[in-house]
Amino acid sequence: AVDSASDYTLGLERLIQTSAWEVRPSVGLRFDTPLDPYARLRAIRYFDLGPWLSRVSGTASWFNSDGVSLSANVDFDRPLDENLLFRSATGSLWEHDPDTVSLSQMFTVYQQLASSAKLAYDLGATFDNDPDWQSTDYFVRLRYRRLIYKSWAYLEVQPKVSWPEDNDYREDLSLLVRLEVTFGRGYLQ
Repeated sequence: AVDSASDYTLGLERLIQTSAWEVRPSVGLRFDTPLDPYARLRAIRYFDLGPWLSRVSGTASWFNSDGVSLSANVDFDRPLDENLLFRSATGSLWEHDPDTVSLSQMFTVYQQLASSAKLAYDLGATFDNDPDWQSTDYFVRLRYRRLIYKSWAYLEVQPKVSWPEDNDYREDLSLLVRLEVTFGRGYLQ
């Protein structure tokens, strides 16, 4: 199940730019027991809608443990001022095993604190059709992300309060701390 999968992955991704689309094929390995290989193909397109910018994306994925999944997302971004950005993100996910469809809606305000630090304030909800259409989670989250070394090492801290269905919609507190290291020719500074 995706919920119990490891957050540790190692992958290779390539960017192919066409006139209208960004295409990103990738392969990799999720560090789980046993190791879990995957392949993914993502396509992204941007639309300028005056004061709004829309991003449409679709992803086809295969994980050895989870099988095939398809996702589609539509984001609408609008600057509020030079340091604030509002985003409405709507997503859908179909998973082959088990055969389920999930929908999500998230509203985010991004705040630029400094050239190397940002905050994001999230409010969201998820729904699925297992067994009938119903809410599966409501949440609020704060994300703090900071560049900590040159242009390729980031630290992210995410406190979150959620009200998941599997906890009878009772409050659930969590804290995620993540170190992200990006490799590639453009990051060797």
